[in-house]
Amino acid sequence: MRWQLAGIQFCDDKHLLWRSTELIQLEPKQAEVLAYFCRNPGRMISRDEFIAEVWQGQIVTDNAINRIIAKLRKSLGDSAKHSEFIITLPRKGYRFIAPVKQLAAGDGMPPVALIPAISRPRWHRAILGWLLLSVLTASAAVAWYRYSATPQAVYLLSEPLTREQAEEVLPALSPDGRWLIYSAYQGQWLRLYIKDLQSSQIWPLSHGESHAGNGDWSKDGRRFVYYQTIAGSCQLTLLEFSAVSMPTLLSQNTVHQCPAGSYGNVAFSHDGRKLIFSENSGPGTAYFIYLKDLGSGEIYQPAQPAVFLAGNAEFDLHPSKEQLLIASPDEAQQLAYYVLDIEKNKLSYLFSKNQWLCCPIWNQQGNAILQTDSDPANNILQLSLSGKLQHKVYSAGHGIFKLKRVADGHSYVYSGASSNQQIRVKATTADEPLTLIASSVSDSLPRVSNQQQQLAFVSERSGSREIWLQQLSSGENRKLSRLGRNDWIYDVQWSPDDSQLAVLLINTLKLINVDTGQVLTLPLPAQEIRGISWVSKSSLAFSLLVDQQWRLHHFHIGAQQLQIQPGRWAYASYDAQSQQTIFIDQQQQLFLQQQPLALQLPQQIDRHRRFYFSLSHGKLYFMQPTTGENTEANRGVMTLWQLDITSGEQTKLMALSANQSFSVSAQGVYFTTNAALEADIFRISEQQVPQ
Repeated sequence: MRWQLAGIQFCDDKHLLWRSTELIQLEPKQAEVLAYFCRNPGRMISRDEFIAEVWQGQIVTDNAINRIIAKLRKSLGDSAKHSEFIITLPRKGYRFIAPVKQLAAGDGMPPVALIPAISRPRWHRAILGWLLLSVLTASAAVAWYRYSATPQAVYLLSEPLTREQAEEVLPALSPDGRWLIYSAYQGQWLRLYIKDLQSSQIWPLSHGESHAGNGDWSKDGRRFVYYQTIAGSCQLTLLEFSAVSMPTLLSQNTVHQCPAGSYGNVAFSHDGRKLIFSENSGPGTAYFIYLKDLGSGEIYQPAQPAVFLAGNAEFDLHPSKEQLLIASPDEAQQLAYYVLDIEKNKLSYLFSKNQWLCCPIWNQQGNAILQTDSDPANNILQLSLSGKLQHKVYSAGHGIFKLKRVADGHSYVYSGASSNQQIRVKATTADEPLTLIASSVSDSLPRVSNQQQQLAFVSERSGSREIWLQQLSSGENRKLSRLGRNDWIYDVQWSPDDSQLAVLLINTLKLINVDTGQVLTLPLPAQEIRGISWVSKSSLAFSLLVDQQWRLHHFHIGAQQLQIQPGRWAYASYDAQSQQTIFIDQQQQLFLQQQPLALQLPQQIDRHRRFYFSLSHGKLYFMQPTTGENTEANRGVMTLWQLDITSGEQTKLMALSANQSFSVSAQGVYFTTNAALEADIFRISEQQVPQ
């Protein structure tokens, strides 16, 4: 059924909004809520009615309804304060106030949105734009090509391939488009499954306590290779299937033993005789790319970029040539793009991006690059081989992860994930934590001020990742920064007088004035920076890599002067309030005021370049593995402890997820929690529009 809503048309069965030349794809639940509004215009609808009619009596929280309404407003281009569509009736419900008209079958939006073709000479058959992606929906979304000669168009049909209850990730679709192999979490383990997309039957391919997935099909659809990691080991496993319509697993063999801790990328060469894979030498080390001849067993390392950070973990094989697209961080922490000609063993530099982007691939024609945008990766970009943005797809409300080209020549698959972070506080006098900050997007990295009057946090609610402040007494939130980019923010630290915030980005360190929002970028070379801490209100401490060692540095803001500290110290965390300092030497030993501290931590710096501990008002807060619990990164449980430095008394505070950032005040512990992750696999297929 189609509806006219003021200047917008809405197709409820396809979950599409059509406004002028803009096509907007709604989530299924957004579409259901909007359809219910259309059937009940001008009437107050309570939350209980929504739960009964739209959620079919399921148990849902007010937060869940708020998020759907907020996302629907954003899709409609509506404002909560000056609404033209949905108004909120406090403590009562909602009312849809825009004029609503049901359209006849022949009216309304076309089944696909087409942009007229531009006539060009046949020798200049250029693709001018394409790839409009619908995220996490079963309906068609449209992109456009502009071709020469006679008018014609290609659109992309997006469809879900999984709708299971687990988190489905790391998709690989067989060349004939029928068989989907993917990974899904079962408890703490990542299991491998195969799904027949014709019958919807699913069979497990891996069992036991292991992580399995991130693999590749051979061109003939007879073999599949994937990573399988178990505690203390890693291997590449090769599955061989029969050629009949219902594939039978003929054999399963280990074709390569990789170092424990590796979980890289793997692909078959075009002739299927070689494996191309990336591996590291152990947890925390850089990845290198290797080729292995499956016949002789010979392994060699081709030419590749110099390694920094994680190194050369990600690559993509050209759809028809023996060429690898490699994206790897460079010395300035930019993402550098290269092409490796495997046959000539020649590496060519393409361009660099001063953004933290993930996992680029060749497009189906092999003449451009497809790229998800900065995390949260809600956009897909098409870049030329010189790095120029050719086409930007609209921002969706969900992440697009592990975009992968299918060997059928017209499809792509990806994992579409929906999750958001909330900030909670566990008061010292309360048994259960309370939600302090929640929105329809992620709010994270809480940092309470030294005077405990304000809470700084990172939020995506304005469309880009920015620094926000909450006045703790009133709960009022305001946006402080106007960075205007979606760069990853690694850490935020208050100055001792609470007048400034130090903000650590990918390769820069910025100071933000708390009163004015004015931003100062410190004059440092673009590089990795770790462990920021205020020495005083005019001096910052952080660590830089010098001659392959992490060395402590001080930066004097007024003099704009950088000074390296004695070589014994790798890192330091200063508490300007108590004038105490935790030092970490090159052997990772902790010292208090340069005296050894009888405390062993599993790590001192986490993967986000932050300290695993916090020194505040003479007390040290740190996380340790919880006895009897899985402590695997991002999925384990840690215990937060408090150490009184003067008395030596330790107090157990609470359980937190591993790699969780926290901030402590006299009122309690502020921390981030992840909402339940929902992830499904989607296919985008190019379809010819009949003329």
